[in-house]
Amino acid sequence: SYHFKSKETLLEEVYTRACEFSDAELKVAALAPSGIDRVLHLVRAHATAHANALSGRSTPLALISDIAALALPEQRMIGKRYKDHIQAFKRFLEEGREDRSIDIVSIDASAFFIFSVLHWMPRWLGNIPLAQHEEAIDELCDTLRYGIAASTEWRPASAIARPSDEPISDLFDRDMRNQMKRDAFLRTGTRYLNRKGFRSVSLNDIANELGVTRGAFYYYIEDKEALIEQCFDRTCDLIERSQSMAKQIARDALGELEGAIRHLFECHITELDPLVRLSLVNALPMPQKASVLARMKRLSASFAETLARAMVDGSARPLSLEAVEHLVVGSIFSASRRRLGFTSLDETWRPAEQPFTASADYFEVLFKGLAAKRPNESQK
Repeated sequence: SYHFKSKETLLEEVYTRACEFSDAELKVAALAPSGIDRVLHLVRAHATAHANALSGRSTPLALISDIAALALPEQRMIGKRYKDHIQAFKRFLEEGREDRSIDIVSIDASAFFIFSVLHWMPRWLGNIPLAQHEEAIDELCDTLRYGIAASTEWRPASAIARPSDEPISDLFDRDMRNQMKRDAFLRTGTRYLNRKGFRSVSLNDIANELGVTRGAFYYYIEDKEALIEQCFDRTCDLIERSQSMAKQIARDALGELEGAIRHLFECHITELDPLVRLSLVNALPMPQKASVLARMKRLSASFAETLARAMVDGSARPLSLEAVEHLVVGSIFSASRRRLGFTSLDETWRPAEQPFTASADYFEVLFKGLAAKRPNESQK
């Protein structure tokens, strides 16, 4: 309290330091010879800073994600600096297009993808042994380099149609009606948890939005702890369902991986079927937390197994599974409507209005980077 009068003062200080770090690295990156080198310098600088913090060699670098917790003047100041960083990064992408070191469909989509990767960086590196951090960062930069510079001959995977509404006959099935009600409660509950967090969410607010009484809501979900546990169960079910549907229509293993995570992104970014924020797992009691984490680990490993099959069938180039596995998961969970609004991109990319096209643009960098087809020598 001697140094910081309030939590808001502390938050402003760590956000200011994060902004100063980005200011300095953007200036250094601007000196690089090409647009792609400028982009990769910034990615590597952030990755190295987080790796140094995890190994105890430096203090942690804050992730700017809760500007609303600041007082209004500080919100405006930090928000403007963060927006300026995004605009500077987008200029690097545009300069790369001009010097032909970069070939991407959407500046906004690729900027949002890479900033989502930066936001996921500490969690990604936290899942990798300290001794392998340097190798993992090299693998990340290599994937992004090929993804940003890759040939535009890459074809997006086939779309996965969102399941249609239940047949009218199901409305006369009591068990099915109850399941549909519970699913609606959990879908809305996930939206509220993602926006407000565990402490601020109110079951009454959720019941009011759904137009049901408190008693009707509590019949299905008894308290906030039960709500968040069931939201995690539903999130895991959605991932399993997407994996299963993608497997049925994919042309190869890499297409299967792409189809699954693009479908999850489309449902998540439109909030038709949102995924609960992974950080909220800390609100669960230890037994339930352990159970959720074990299931999430298994689902993440299944993405890695699909990527391994892609390397075998030749649709993906040889990569470190440990490094890429968590990048794939992070690219889904870090791309929320909340983060999209906070990032303040232009209006040329509209994922809520055109989710299928938007998902292809968002994941273009990742899947061009994973694909076996390498860029032409002139694009390296």
